[in-house]
This record gives sequence, C-alpha cells and structure tokens, in this order.
Amino acid sequence: MTSYLTGLSHGFKSRFLPDHTQNYLVRKLIVGAKKLGDSNNDGRLPITKGLLVQMIKVLPLCVDSCYDLALAQCLFVWCYAVALRVSEVAYSKKCEHALKVGQVTPLWEHGQLVAYKIQFERGR
Repeated sequence: MTSYLTGLSHGFKSRFLPDHTQNYLVRKLIVGAKKLGDSNNDGRLPITKGLLVQMIKVLPLCVDSCYDLALAQCLFVWCYAVALRVSEVAYSKKCEHALKVGQVTPLWEHGQLVAYKIQFERGR
C-alpha cells in the first residue's frame, strides 16, 4: 500500500497538483489500514495437547544435559497447564516481567498438591 501511495504522491507533485495523500483524513485511513493488516498477519496459534507432546518428544534433540531436559519438559508442561507463556516464567537479563518464586504458592489439601496460586504483578 505504501508504494501505491508513494506513486500517487509523486504523480501529484510532478503535475504541480496538491498532494492529497498528505490530507489528514487520508493519513488516518492509512494508519487504520496498517493496524488492521498487522492483526491478520499474526501466525501464532495456541499450543494444543498434541503439539505439546510433539515439542516434548523433540526436546532431547535440542538439549544435551538430562537436567536441562527435565527442566524444559517440566517448564513446558507447567506453562501449558496454567496457560502461561514461557517468556512469563523464564528469566532473561532483558526481561523484568518473569514470574518470581515468591509469586507462586503451592496449595495443599490432605498432604497432596492440588493447585498453584499465582500472584501476578500489575503492569506498568
């Protein structure tokens, strides 16, 4: 769409006509069209149980250590079970929004773990 508008703008300017592509209404229509186009290009899909199983099956090909393998498997299954993104749980120096240990509380009933309570921090 940008190349079409650039062509129109060039055509207007080369004929010494007013450039209607710089009109306020046209600019706002372009911004709206770009926002609509971005939402349709999102190729992410929710992880299904079948996809989770496939991810866990190929993990040994990606991870060398048995400890890291078990950790990644637990992380994937736990994120799937409580509907979290891995980025919300995993720590990174660039990321300050990961869950912290103090935000997760196990709930026990008759000596058995029944659930986890997660206290999310408010967004900034």
